[in-house]
Amino acid sequence: MKWRYCSINILFSNKKSAALLFLGLLFSTHTLYAEEFTSSSYKVLDPALSPSGFATSSSYQLWSSLSETAVGTSSSASYQAKSGFLSFPSITLPIISGTAGDGSAALSWTASQGYLGWTVTSYSVGQSTVSGGPYTYTNVGNTLSLSQNGLINGTSYYFVVVANDFFGNAVGTSTQIMVTPVAPVFTFSINTNTVYLGTLSTGATQFASSTNANGSSAEVQAHTVIVNTTANSGYTVSVRGQTLTSAQNQTSIIAPLLSNTAPSIGQEQFGMRLQASGGIGSVTTPYAASGFAFLSTATTSSQIASAVTGDNATTTYSVRYMSNITATSKAGSYSANLVFVATPNF
Repeated sequence: MKWRYCSINILFSNKKSAALLFLGLLFSTHTLYAEEFTSSSYKVLDPALSPSGFATSSSYQLWSSLSETAVGTSSSASYQAKSGFLSFPSITLPIISGTAGDGSAALSWTASQGYLGWTVTSYSVGQSTVSGGPYTYTNVGNTLSLSQNGLINGTSYYFVVVANDFFGNAVGTSTQIMVTPVAPVFTFSINTNTVYLGTLSTGATQFASSTNANGSSAEVQAHTVIVNTTANSGYTVSVRGQTLTSAQNQTSIIAPLLSNTAPSIGQEQFGMRLQASGGIGSVTTPYAASGFAFLSTATTSSQIASAVTGDNATTTYSVRYMSNITATSKAGSYSANLVFVATPNF
């Protein structure tokens, strides 16, 4: 740094006198020398430095401070410092979930979103029988689900999903989940194979009973249908068989109710209805309401109940039957042979 001396002469004159004003100005110039900064991964060339000074506000003073920039924005009443370039690429982590099957695990996960230049192009699924790994990884490409088969029922498996960038580098890993494959469960039973309506008349509605050969004048449970399964897509229960038919004349039948209908004395009617308890099974329309219906035939089935998933919990269906006749109904011995079928949907 060099100091210089400079003078300026200014002449004022009038008729009476003359004066010489000598004005001296003193100023300086700055010559700054900065070094290069280097590391194993970068080099800063020709850095620029500002001369020292200070900034002040009503609450503090900042004196001649030089430092690394930081992420964010600092401000006061008199100035604002906007820092920059210490930001890094990032991604959102995948979130994995799994469902156990028979010797399998159905896995799915959310997509990872990249920021500031990172792009996720594939995923790898890690599997282990030990919590926390080590995991065996399989690259499954740019997909969000996997059905992992060949697993042992009753054994716990631990899974993670890794997001990979364009070069195949792992850039994010999900949390771990556990899935234990299970052997399929399916049970189906009916508590009795014979129920009785007794003697039908035009003056009263008759209900079926499994304990009284004369039937019942009041609605009672005739029998139960019990279902339980672990099938992923639940089950259906159907009935097949013809309405009450005369043993003496196969063309003589008691008219079935083709929609949910309340009992009506003096009308020819035969129907059934169900009530469900326990589990997640439900009765299918038109058998679910307070009235009765019967849609099956000797050759076609009618669905009476179902469950949308296998909860491994038992649902008990209480089955009731009702019949009425008219004065023109043919006398005879009537019966109905019904076949109940439960189908699991694995």
